[in-house]
Formats: sequence, structure tokens, C-alpha cells
Amino acid sequence: FVFISTPFSSSSYYIFFFLYLFFIHFSFLLILVFSSYFFFFLMIRRPPRSTLSSSSAASDVYKRQVDRFLELVDVLPNDPFLPPDSLGVNPMFPSSPIYQRLRYPVTNKEVLSHFVSLHIHNRQILKVLKEHATHASDRSLVNTWCQGSNFDEWKSSSAQGSQRPTIVTLLEQLKASKVPFRHIIEHLMPLQPRYYSIASAKGASSTLDIAFKVVSDGVCTNWLKQKCLSHSEGQQMDILIRFRVASEFSMPADQQTPMILIGPGTGVTPFMSFLQHRDHTKTLTNGDKVGETHLFFGCRSSAYDYLFQSELEAFNDSNILAGLHVAFSQEPSGGLWYGGSYVQDKLQGVASHLCNLIMKEQAYIFVCGDASSMARDVHLSLIHIPSPRDS
Repeated sequence: FVFISTPFSSSSYYIFFFLYLFFIHFSFLLILVFSSYFFFFLMIRRPPRSTLSSSSAASDVYKRQVDRFLELVDVLPNDPFLPPDSLGVNPMFPSSPIYQRLRYPVTNKEVLSHFVSLHIHNRQILKVLKEHATHASDRSLVNTWCQGSNFDEWKSSSAQGSQRPTIVTLLEQLKASKVPFRHIIEHLMPLQPRYYSIASAKGASSTLDIAFKVVSDGVCTNWLKQKCLSHSEGQQMDILIRFRVASEFSMPADQQTPMILIGPGTGVTPFMSFLQHRDHTKTLTNGDKVGETHLFFGCRSSAYDYLFQSELEAFNDSNILAGLHVAFSQEPSGGLWYGGSYVQDKLQGVASHLCNLIMKEQAYIFVCGDASSMARDVHLSLIHIPSPRDS
């Protein structure tokens, strides 16, 4: 406080005191308004809570599966899992690939958590269950699984919702039979490397970017999510990376060759590196023309999973993309009766122009994404594109 001594009259004193109180209250009001606005702005800009929580419910799914497995086979999680040639060990499959992967000493829980997949990938595990099914009802059930005409259909019918069947799914249905823990481990598939497309171009970016969808019962995607959360908190970490060259999925050598890129969801990831590369090439050649490129991207909604939105719109504004065709399945985007649409609908919308690019300019077509249904539907859309002679 600064006190100033001047000869004030009584009325001047009251006016000064009133102005002083008014200034204090007005300042407090301004602080309150701006702090409320700033807090509101932060709440709007903040990503959904599910993407920030470090205690991910999704990652706990696999942990619960591991704990349940140990409970069903009645083994202690921290007991050592011994090599097959150890005294007292009775292996069923001593040459199992899992023994080559393990780093001893290792516990039972570590084997399940870090070295094997709990999902059913082949029929061998069914044979193990059949051999140890001592109760009549269990034998009948396993025989039903084994006699399925199509193993893939059996796996699909065994899945609950979107969850793939796991060894836990099967063991919970065997009410009276105990299958040795080691025999099951020997016939489970070892965890395999996960390969993700790179979303950044060498020379055009100083970082290596990937995009992945967190699967509720997935091992790697939840592990990656935890790494991302830790990194966002300032922690440094080392991650082993192995590169694999996709020889058949590479850009045309001639930068003026047109490209048609079709990538719903995370399938758009490799195309980000394609677009970065063309943008970088255009810069190095002082603005030389690059081939006409159309990207067809599909997602649920613009607010939920429009991946790389700002980057894609920037490529469209700079004419690296001649056409950015985005299909939203859960909001109006040009579909039937002005409803949601899919990439197939967007392809049909510019079918004649695409046919000209393919037939007259030898455009390259790249499709990346779900191979089970999307790729088939996109293939059918492409083969039904009218030729220039039909138009």
C-alpha cells in the first residue's frame, strides 16, 4: 500500500473511498470472468477423459484374463516356470517355440503377460483339451469344437460381442476337467511382433509417427497407450523397433503419376507419409507439379475419429490433394437419404473421373484397412466404376 498525505475535505474523502471500493470490486469481477472463461476454454479443448486416464479399463481386460487363467488351472502366479529339462518337469511338447522365447528365471504370470497370446489361433490347443477332458460332458463339448467344419466359423461363433475367443473362454466351459498349465502354455502361440504403418516420410519429417486403435483385449495397443501416457508426463523410454519393407506398397517412382488412396480409419496412416513425400518433393523442385491425388477416408464422425484432420485439410488447401473425400458413417455426409456414408459411396460419387485417371493416366490405386469386409466392398465398387465409353 502507498499512503499519500494531502489535505482532503470530508466530501473528497468519501468520493475517494467510493472510487477505491469500486475499483477493487471491478477488478475482482474481471478476474472472476476471465478465470471462468479460461477454465471453460480448457474444458472444451480437453480430450475425452477416457484418452487421458492412466488407469485404463481397457488394459485391465487382459490382466483379468491372465488372473482368471491362473485361477482356472490352479497355479500360483509367482511360482517359477521352469525349463522343460528341469528335474520334475513333465513337458508334453518339449520343442515348443515358447521355450526359445522365454528368458529364465520367469514366473507363471510373466509367461502369460509377456510371452504368449491367450487368443485361439489354431486347432492344436483343442487337441490338448481333448486329451485331458476326463469328464463325459467335457469330452462331448471338446469333440463338438473339434468336429466343426470350419475352424474360423467356430472361432467367430465362440466370440462374445467383438471379443475374440481365448483359452480362458474355453477353460471356463470345462467344468470338471483340469488341464496341466504347462501343456497349455506349450501350445499357445508366442506373442508376435506388431507391425504398424509409418505416418511420416523420411526426409520430410524429423519424427517417426504411427497411429493405432486401442483394442479392449489387446496386448500391444494397450502397452503402447501406456507408453504414450508416460511420455506425455515427461518420462523418457526406449522402445525396440523393427522395420519391415512393404515392397508392394510403395509410391510410383514418377511423382506426376496420379494416385487414388483409400484408407478408412487407421488405414489412412501410410497415406500420410505418401502425402508428406509429395509435398516435400514439390518443395525441393521449386513447386513442380505432382500427380493428381485423391484420398478417400472414412470414420464415424468429424468430432470422434477424424484422424489427421488438420494435416489432411492443409494438403487439400495446398493442392497436394486434388480431392479429399471424407465419409462419416454416423453423421450426414452424402449417404442414402442424406445420412451417413462409407468410402464406397464417395467412390461412386466421382466414379467417372476416377475411371479416366485409371484408364488414361495409369493412376495407382492403394487400399489400406480392414481386409475382412471393407477391402471386398471397395473392390466391388472399383470394378463397377463405369468406363469412359459408358459415359
